[in-house]
Amino acid sequence: MPILKNVEARIESIERFKVAFTHTKNGVDVKGDKQDIPQYPYTMAAPGSWTVSEWKSNRFKQCYPGYEVRVYTKAGGLASGNMKLSTIREGTVVKLGTLTLLLGGLASIIGAIDQWGKTVEKVVEEVEKEKEMKK
Repeated sequence: MPILKNVEARIESIERFKVAFTHTKNGVDVKGDKQDIPQYPYTMAAPGSWTVSEWKSNRFKQCYPGYEVRVYTKAGGLASGNMKLSTIREGTVVKLGTLTLLLGGLASIIGAIDQWGKTVEKVVEEVEKEKEMKK
């Protein structure tokens, strides 16, 4: 039987969302090198109309009755039980009153801004060094 991290990777490749196995009793993550975990038997993703709770009860609990699971959105947040799988796969939708924001690509935008900020900091440091050398 495969190790846990390989099972989690297979679930991600089939279902197109990340998961983390947790212990039923205390909710602590199960170590990725745990052995003798049955392989995920499905070859096709669950319907996008299913909620996270439906996926957990119809698929996960059927295969891994001694464990709980956390499901993560594309942005890396924890998915709630009532979220549709299609929403998780496409991006995370957050409702703020009547305003709905699609945050699927937010992580990459933040990463680009962070990288740009580091580049600007380096340029400023170099300019400061040049000023000191001219004195």
